[in-house]
Amino acid sequence: MRTLDWKEVEATFLREAEQAVERWAKKNRRHHAYAFAFHESYRELDGQIAFPFLGVNSIEFLEDDQGTDDVKLEWNSADWNWENILAVQPIDKLGKLVCDEATKSTQAHWYRTEKRFVAMVVRVARALRKKFAKHANVTPDFVVYFDDEDGGLELVKKCVPAKLYNKHFFEYEEDELSGLSENAKFEEYLSNPWLYEDELVAMGKQAIDPLRNILQDPERGWSAAAVLGDLGVKDSTVLERLRKEVKSVRKQGAAELCAMTLGLWDDLDFLFKLVKSKKTQTVAVYGILVRLKSRAGRQPEPIPLDYEPVERLLALRTSAISRFIRKELEPGSSFIEIKPADVDEAIRGLTSQSVVIRQHAVCVLGERGLGKAVGKRVLPELAKRLYDKVPNVRRLALLAISDWKAAAKPYHAEMKKLQKEDPDPDVRFWANYVFE
Repeated sequence: MRTLDWKEVEATFLREAEQAVERWAKKNRRHHAYAFAFHESYRELDGQIAFPFLGVNSIEFLEDDQGTDDVKLEWNSADWNWENILAVQPIDKLGKLVCDEATKSTQAHWYRTEKRFVAMVVRVARALRKKFAKHANVTPDFVVYFDDEDGGLELVKKCVPAKLYNKHFFEYEEDELSGLSENAKFEEYLSNPWLYEDELVAMGKQAIDPLRNILQDPERGWSAAAVLGDLGVKDSTVLERLRKEVKSVRKQGAAELCAMTLGLWDDLDFLFKLVKSKKTQTVAVYGILVRLKSRAGRQPEPIPLDYEPVERLLALRTSAISRFIRKELEPGSSFIEIKPADVDEAIRGLTSQSVVIRQHAVCVLGERGLGKAVGKRVLPELAKRLYDKVPNVRRLALLAISDWKAAAKPYHAEMKKLQKEDPDPDVRFWANYVFE
């Protein structure tokens, strides 16, 4: 397979960006750009790595928009007047080259390709500023940067000279607590433990006793208990505080978060008792279902995949519960990432009488990161779902199999049959989509 010529890709990208700036300047002679930004670079593991837009904003536009000469510079590139000045067709061609390179091998190779791509965009941003530093249509302190959600200000810092970074961006590094002492910050964290969950968890053991001290606080106690749960403190005092909040349903959001913690702790007998009451039913089901969702994968100790609790809920044949389960476990919501030890249970889920469980199982098995050995077991079982009686299960099976990339090739013939033979138009559409 041909190796991607990264030097050629970078040279072409820089040339397209330079030509775009020249075109913009020619059409907007009265404007002076204070910033150009590469932005909206969509990237998905094992899939697309999209080249960014090149946005621009000018002092004159801000003067007209804000109605004053004393303008406040705006840095949200998605809201700028010129969202993208790049020519679409040549950039799309570059995007296809990089995407083909990223998806030709393992997930580790995809990550390496993404890293190389991001570094390339940074270099192009630097080169673009150097090229146009003295251009008539830019301000003396104009900047060019990569405005990327994943990279944040650290990526901006790599693009922009230190002096200009400090002038334009340094203030955004300072949060609302930056002027407080460490003790004052800690007190602020304790004033709203759920809001500052990440900060308290990062403090580790130091946060445990102060959180215990506010367990009985009527407003903060429930969130203190939930954060203690995240810290691995699972004693009877914390457990009872969580249970108290769930039983009272004093505040719906607080009760749901506490039920979620109880579910992750495997306190399912308690939650199932609450399913019987209309007052606590929804909250309890929420706590039970969390074990199949992404938060379960962020626990210090792995939570094994287990469909039995959901099967127990569905066996109650309560329409309200069934509707809630369908909503919470809708494909496209955030599911747990399973481990190789979970594969047996996921394969069992593929043949469940419940459509909800079959859909969930198909989705979690479309994970190439489980490894080649798992793929050999999983793919034949996923292929059987191409003939499922429910169209959406067939659609999800198409996507899950295609996510296995090269390992899925033996099943392409079966998948392609659905392009014309499947009775459902949505399935036919997706069967064509995966082979575009």
